[in-house]
Amino acid sequence: MHRERSSVGAQFTSNWIEVLAIPVASAIMEALPIALAFQVLVEKIFFASNAQPELNIASVALVLLGLHWWMLWRRTKVVAASVSRIRVQLMHILSVVVVFAFLLWTNPAFAEDSGGWTIMLFLTAVVWYRSYSRTRPDEETNQLVWGLKVGFLLLLGVMFFALTEQSMGSPSLNRTLMTDLPIFFLSGLLALSFKRLSILKQEQARHSKDPGSFKTGRWITGLALTWMAVIIGGIAFEALPPEVLASVVNVILGLFISLLSLLAYLFSLLNFGNASQGPSLPDLPKRQLQPPSSIPVLHTPPPTTLALPLTLIGFGCGILLVVILMLVILKRRVYETNAGEGNEVRENLDKEKIQKERRKERNQRTRLEALDPSSARARYRELLTSMATQGLSRRADETPAEYQARLLTLTQVLPEAEEQETPADQEILAALTQDYTRERYGAKPLTPERRDYLRQWLPSLLRRLVKKAGRAPHDESGG
Repeated sequence: MHRERSSVGAQFTSNWIEVLAIPVASAIMEALPIALAFQVLVEKIFFASNAQPELNIASVALVLLGLHWWMLWRRTKVVAASVSRIRVQLMHILSVVVVFAFLLWTNPAFAEDSGGWTIMLFLTAVVWYRSYSRTRPDEETNQLVWGLKVGFLLLLGVMFFALTEQSMGSPSLNRTLMTDLPIFFLSGLLALSFKRLSILKQEQARHSKDPGSFKTGRWITGLALTWMAVIIGGIAFEALPPEVLASVVNVILGLFISLLSLLAYLFSLLNFGNASQGPSLPDLPKRQLQPPSSIPVLHTPPPTTLALPLTLIGFGCGILLVVILMLVILKRRVYETNAGEGNEVRENLDKEKIQKERRKERNQRTRLEALDPSSARARYRELLTSMATQGLSRRADETPAEYQARLLTLTQVLPEAEEQETPADQEILAALTQDYTRERYGAKPLTPERRDYLRQWLPSLLRRLVKKAGRAPHDESGG
C-alpha cells in the first residue's frame, strides 16, 4: 500500500509539473525575448516616424501557454482516437487563426495598417512553431535548452541596440530590459529544474522497487514558491507603474542597508573588545581628549528612483544565486542516491549524434579487410560466404573447430569412396580450419604446398558442401 501511494504521488507530482509548472515557466521565458525583439523591429522598420506602439508581452506569454496546452491535448487525442491526418491539419489551421485573432485583439494598435498585420502574422508563425517544437515527444529538454540559448542571444541583441540608441532616447525599452532580464533567467532555470525533477520522478517510479526512497518534496516546494514569486513579479512589473515599483524596491533596499548597518555595528563592537586587550595608546594632551561641544548628526539620504536598475539587478542576482545553490545541492543528492542504490537514470542525449555514431560503427564493422586471395583467411572467407547463403552461417561465440564439427554434422559429410588421390571432405575441411587458425591467430602464413593444396581442392569441397547443405535439414538447435 505504501508503494502504491508513493507511485501515485510521484505520478501526480510529475503530471502537475509537466502540465502546469513547465509550460508556464517556459512560456514566460520565451515570451520576453520574442516580444522585445519584435518591439525593436517595430521601432526600426514600421513605426520610425509615428508614435511607437508597445507590444503586449502578457498576450505573447498567454498565447505560448495556450498553444502549449493545445498541442499536448491534440497529441493525446490523436494518439488515443487515431484521428485522420486531414483533421489534424484542420486543427492546426484553426489554432493559427485563433492565435492571430487573439494577438490582434490584445494589440489593437497593430491592426490599423498593413505593417502591423504583417508583424502579427509573423509573430503568430513564430509562437506557433515554438509551441509545436516544445511539445514534440522526447524533445522537451532539448527545446528548453535551445529556447534559453536563443532567447539569451536575442536579449543580448536588444541590449546592444538599447546601448547604441541610448542617446536618441528609448527609456521604455531600457526600463523593460532592466525588469525582464531577471525574470527571463529565473523562469528559464525554473523550467529546466522542473523538467529535471519530473524526469527523475518518472524514472524512480518506473525502475525503483521503492518509489518513495527518492525524496524531493522540499525541493519541489522551494521551486514552486520561487515559480510563484516569478509569476507574481512578472505580473507586477507589467501592471504596476514605475513609481510604485521604485517605492517598493526602495523600501526593500532601505531594509537591506539597515541590516548591513546593524552587522557593521556588531563587528565594530567585536573589534573594540579585542582592541581593549592590546597595548594602550600614548597619553595625549587633555585638550585633545575633550569631546566636542556638539556632534553633527549625519542623515543618510534615502535612495532615489535612480537606483532602480542597480537594485533590480542586485535583487535578481540574489534570487539567481539561491536557485543555482538549490540546483547544485539537488544534483549532488541525486548522484549520491544513484550511487548508493546502483540505479542509472537515463540521460537525454542527442539522438542525431548517437545515430550518426552507430551508423559509422556499423559501416566499419561491415567493411571487410582486404586479404591476399591465396591466403588461408581468404579461403576461409569463401567457405563462410558459401555456407551463409545456405543458412549455415558461423555463430559469433563459435570457434573454428566448433564450426567445423557442426558443419560436418549438419551437411552430413561422410567419407566417400572416391579415387585414391582425391582427399575426403573431412580432410580438406580440417586442413582449411587448421591453416586458418594458424594464420589468423598465430600469424603463420601458408607454405607454397599448402597454398596449392587449398587452391586445388577447396572449390570442389565448396560445391559438394553447398549441394549437400541444400538437401540436408537445417536444424540450428542441434549444434
